[in-house]
Amino acid sequence: MLFYLNKRINSLKSTFVALAMLVVMLGMTSCEEKVERSYGFESDLIQIKAEGNGYKMYLEGKPFYIKGVAGREHLDSLVKAGGNCVRTWSTAGLDTLLDAAHKRGLKVMVGLDVTPGRLGLDYTNEEMLKTQRELVRKSVRKYKDHPALLLWSVGNELDLSYEEKALYPEINKLAKMVKAIDPRHPVSVSVGVQPYWINGVATHCPDIDLLAINIFQRLPTIRKRFSEEFLWKGPYIFSEWSNRGFWEGGYTDWDAPVEDDSFEKGRQFFDYYNKGVKGNELCLGAFAFYWGNKQERTHTWFSMFSENGEKNSRYDAVYHHWNDVWPSNRAPDIKNLSLNGLPPHKSVYLDEGKPYTATFESFDPEDDSLRIDWEVLTEGNYRAIYGGDKEGKPEKIEGLDGKLEQNKLSFQAPLKSGAYRLFIYAHDKKGSFGAANIPFFVEETELVKDLANN
Repeated sequence: MLFYLNKRINSLKSTFVALAMLVVMLGMTSCEEKVERSYGFESDLIQIKAEGNGYKMYLEGKPFYIKGVAGREHLDSLVKAGGNCVRTWSTAGLDTLLDAAHKRGLKVMVGLDVTPGRLGLDYTNEEMLKTQRELVRKSVRKYKDHPALLLWSVGNELDLSYEEKALYPEINKLAKMVKAIDPRHPVSVSVGVQPYWINGVATHCPDIDLLAINIFQRLPTIRKRFSEEFLWKGPYIFSEWSNRGFWEGGYTDWDAPVEDDSFEKGRQFFDYYNKGVKGNELCLGAFAFYWGNKQERTHTWFSMFSENGEKNSRYDAVYHHWNDVWPSNRAPDIKNLSLNGLPPHKSVYLDEGKPYTATFESFDPEDDSLRIDWEVLTEGNYRAIYGGDKEGKPEKIEGLDGKLEQNKLSFQAPLKSGAYRLFIYAHDKKGSFGAANIPFFVEETELVKDLANN
């Protein structure tokens, strides 16, 4: 092929960064003096107690297990599904959210505004750190007495692609400061699942009460890893858990991540939780990601709702986890999408303007009639963007002369060479949907190439 055969250069760079961070963290845990720490939390409002082989949380004297979501939309749907908590990444719009949550009997894990080093904050610069501490101090003072507040998070994935050893002592300083202002609510920090991150908190942050972990495909293995790899031996929560991430699956020749279809994501949501969260005695609960709709590589990758508020099978799985029964109406799904006879991981190449066929399977658990629609979007420009950073939805391509016949779509390839995605959606007309997509690359036809060369 003439396009991007040196695939995944960015992924190799990320691997080198991760190895460098591992070397740094090994130095921290082996060469520096380790702090003494204990686990648990005690206030007149909340207690985290060691019981049996694990821990339990109590709120106002009653057991409280987090049935949470990461996101701040669709709060009524959360209550209907049996959830009790939401998680934020910052204090933006927090007044409105806390009031809305309290009105519905929900609690909030508040993410404090702590800037990751990769976004420009130098953790060796004392003046920058003082400014950040003051912002955090003001937020804690403002919100510490709100009845919807459950716990604090000192930032989110602060150590992602950042090697500075000064980071972990500063996390602990912030946690200690928060607890001095507000001794009634526990303090956490959200990290990824790599050992050098978790061990960094365990070794250097004795004032963190509750470890919060963002985890995706590796969730089913988490209990074994805590027993074998991690130094943290106290209680933890999953501040984000979801289906397989875009960094965990396959890539096309042009470095586009291959996304699972809605059927497979629903299966993952059911399986991951049962293996990693349910029955985990050290875990105090989990926040399903993402409760709403967001563009992260695609608008369907992590979103549990469509842009119009329709629910998908991941919502159904969470409902079942919290209620031990399925919702009265379950979402339709799509699976086995192929284009020009090829599945997504086979790197599909098409010629400019030529007709092609996509096939797929659509189905509904209640055999409801389904409306199928489709669209083609340009591939997102995300190669310099980390997960969670703001992304805009790519442009929709118009005028592709498509025709749907049952589970088959015939359409014309775009007239301009480049990377695209075909999306197929199934709607049950009862507020639920399923989706699948396939990346493809449009090549110039031989005629166009000849004209360009002449």
